[in-house]
Amino acid sequence: MDVSAVRAEFTLDWGVAHLNHGSFGAVPRRVQEAVTQARAAAERDFDAFFEDRLFADLERSRTALAAWLGWDPAGTVFTANATTALQTALAHLAPGPDDEVVTTTHEYDATGLALEVLAGRGVRIRRVPVAGLSATAAVSAVLDAVGPRTRAVLLSHVTSPWAELLPVEEAAAALAGSSTALVVDGAHGPGLVDTSRVTGQGAWYAATLHKWGHFPRGTGALFIPPGDRAGVRPLVTSWHAHAPTAPERFSWVGTTDIAPFLVTDAVREVHRTLAAAGARQRMRALTETVRRALHKLPGAEQIPGNSQTPAMAAVRLATSDGAGLKRALAARGVHLWAGATAEGTVVRASLASYVSDDDVYRALHALRELL
Repeated sequence: MDVSAVRAEFTLDWGVAHLNHGSFGAVPRRVQEAVTQARAAAERDFDAFFEDRLFADLERSRTALAAWLGWDPAGTVFTANATTALQTALAHLAPGPDDEVVTTTHEYDATGLALEVLAGRGVRIRRVPVAGLSATAAVSAVLDAVGPRTRAVLLSHVTSPWAELLPVEEAAAALAGSSTALVVDGAHGPGLVDTSRVTGQGAWYAATLHKWGHFPRGTGALFIPPGDRAGVRPLVTSWHAHAPTAPERFSWVGTTDIAPFLVTDAVREVHRTLAAAGARQRMRALTETVRRALHKLPGAEQIPGNSQTPAMAAVRLATSDGAGLKRALAARGVHLWAGATAEGTVVRASLASYVSDDDVYRALHALRELL
């Protein structure tokens, strides 16, 4: 694959080795241009744009997103990010003092803070230890913890920062038709893994779109199961709060920059270009190269659930200063994620289609020198 042709799609500084795509993503050039064009069209006469175009354009973009993800469009809505989507689901499920939420010890920090709020209201938060478990064993342990008081199970599709790919579709199948809802944190879902196998079994799915989805930053999506669509509301009550359908209720939650949500067609064009170039296959192969190299670093400990994760490789390291390691790598022109967890320092490489063999060599060489 010609990496230079792929890099022409992006506007990154190629003097830096960008192996931290999983944190903030990278917006392709043509998507940036599409956002600029959408914003300019609105700014020429926003009154007319609002009355004549906005909702129709948004509906077309939303249904195109649902088609790309393989989601039922009747349950697909845009949100600002996965955090907003996830908290919307939790607000709707409204667990009370007699309820519990079952999750793992490998959830994103912001999710943990949201669960602390629920705990302050008397909800029991049951965190199942999953360190050292395979991805399948982790999900099995969570399902074993479900009881009659369990209002919801909350799982990451890909954990952060451990980069474990959990078989959340197995949890969805096990919980389908029960009184326990499954809420999936899909911050690393769209564009990286198949999310339709989960939503097709009636789970909530909170998605980030700006990572491997290649949407502009500040875009996310929420899949709402059929039985919850009549009552779910956005976190912010605005003009369409009482509209008859979920997509209508989420269409306008106050004045904001709507342009980033109108560019699904441009995003899908980018994905078609990358697919034609064989980007996904190369990215998987390069990730395996990185994973094997990380396992050989001094003091490295493998993370079992990371063994099959596409585009993300992670290990635990003996070093106690993950933040310092991240800064030292950045000073050498290498972006990787490194930081502290309750189980020690984790280093994670997140690869996108624009990563070159030289980027990988440079990052691994810097890690070896620093460790």
